[in-house]
Amino acid sequence: MYIHSLDDDADRLLLYFKLAPGSETIDSNNVNWTIICESDSGDATEFADGDFSSSTDMEGNDDSARELIAGETYQLILQLQECRPEPSTDHIFIISVQDGGSTYENIQYPNEINEGEVII
Repeated sequence: MYIHSLDDDADRLLLYFKLAPGSETIDSNNVNWTIICESDSGDATEFADGDFSSSTDMEGNDDSARELIAGETYQLILQLQECRPEPSTDHIFIISVQDGGSTYENIQYPNEINEGEVII
């Protein structure tokens, strides 16, 4: 995952992913992502979330991403209005499949936030 762009309206992260070997084909609408972070004041938890329906193949063709197929590599832009990148912070990133499994990673933001920075 990379920091794709930083804007006043929303920041965008770029996720590259593929299904685990042996996985069945999955409808991209049935795969969801969530980022969990602390609020700016630090006294509450905030969430950013969405699904994988806007995933594209590596060439940017969105027609192949209606169904996610094992062995194929995809990309997804995560648009964030909440849980935006903050220097020297960690956020929790969760991927869950309806009627399937889930996984999570820690997003570790560096001391200085720049477009193109690797965060996972």
